[in-house]
Amino acid sequence: MDTGSEGHQVVGRAAATRTVLGRGRPRARRRVVGGPGGRRTAAGPALGVLIAVTIAACSGSSGASGSTGASTAPPATSASAGSGTGAPTGGPATTSPVTATVTPAVPTCPSSSLSAKFQNSDGAAGTVYDEMALTNTGRTRCAVEGYPGVSLLDAAGHQLGAPADRVPPGQSTGLAGESGGRIALAPGGLLVFTVLMTQPGVLPGCLTPDSMAKAFTMRIYPPDNTVALLVAINGAEGTLACADPAVHELRVTTVGAV
Repeated sequence: MDTGSEGHQVVGRAAATRTVLGRGRPRARRRVVGGPGGRRTAAGPALGVLIAVTIAACSGSSGASGSTGASTAPPATSASAGSGTGAPTGGPATTSPVTATVTPAVPTCPSSSLSAKFQNSDGAAGTVYDEMALTNTGRTRCAVEGYPGVSLLDAAGHQLGAPADRVPPGQSTGLAGESGGRIALAPGGLLVFTVLMTQPGVLPGCLTPDSMAKAFTMRIYPPDNTVALLVAINGAEGTLACADPAVHELRVTTVGAV
C-alpha cells in the first residue's frame, strides 16, 4: 500500500510534473513559436511599412525632381532679363527712352507788337518821374527784359541832350520797374518802367535859356529792339529840355511787372 502510495505519489508527481511542464511548455511555446510566427506575422506589417516608405521615398524623389525643375526656372528668367537689357552683349536696349518736357522759350516782343504811353508823372527836388507803360498789342505771348533806350526829340525830330543813363536795379527804391528779369506779356498785358528827368537849370551845361529847347516827343526803344516807339510829351506845348547832347538829364530803370 505504501509502495502503491509511493507509486501513486510518483505518478502524481510525474503527472504534476507533466502538468507543470505542460503549463510551462505552452507558455514557452508561445514565446518560442511566437518568435517564428511573430516574424511571419510581423513581416506583413513590416513589409507594408517598408513598401509605404518606399512609395513615399519614390514620391519624395518625384517631388524633389519637380522642385529641381522649378529651381532651374530662375536662371532661365535671369538669362532672359539679362538679354533684355542688352548691356552685356551690346544688343539694343529694351527700356523706353526718357523724353524731357521742354517748355518753348517765349520770344522777345518786337516793337511792332508793343505800344508805349505815359502811365503817371510826379516830381520832387528838381526831378520829374515819368512812369511809362509798354503794352503787348500783338496776338501772341511775348517777353521783355532789360532797359529800354530813351531820349527826347524836338519838333523836327532831332535829339535833345544825351540818351538816358541806366539806373542800377534797386538804387532808387519805390520806382516803377527796377525788378529786372524777363517778363512775359500775354496779349493786352503791360509792364512799366520809370524815366527820371532832371529839370533844366540844375545841371551844368543847361543853366541858361539858350542851352534849352522844347521837347515834344519821347523816343523809346524797347529792350532788344532797334525800332523806336514815339510818345507825345504834353501835347502841343511840349516840355523844356536841355539841348546839349553832352548833358545827361535822363535816367531810366529796367522794365518791371505792374
